[in-house]
Formats: sequence, C-alpha cells, structure tokens
Amino acid sequence: MQRRANIRRAIERKRREMHSLSDRYGITSEKVLRKSEELDHLLNTYGQGESVKKN
Repeated sequence: MQRRANIRRAIERKRREMHSLSDRYGITSEKVLRKSEELDHLLNTYGQGESVKKN
C-alpha cells in the first residue's frame, strides 16, 4: 500500500509540474511533452497495480 501512495503523490507532483510548464512555455512545448510522458509512465504504473489487485 505504501508504494501505491508514493506513486499517487508522484502523479500529483508531476501533474502540477506539467501545468506549471504549460503555463510558462505553452502546451505544445517540448518540456511539457516530456513531463506528460513522465506522467503517463506513472499513471501506467499505478494502473497496473489496479489490474493486479482486481485479479
């Protein structure tokens, strides 16, 4: 459970970072794209835990 809580916190942190970068550089910025990919990776990791939990 601790690992999932850590991932959730990391997701929220990445989301805030991405929004901040978007406000500063625009939504199509390479920096925003990279942060979005990092967020996707965290969301996928979190989602995999959900599917394992259901099975």
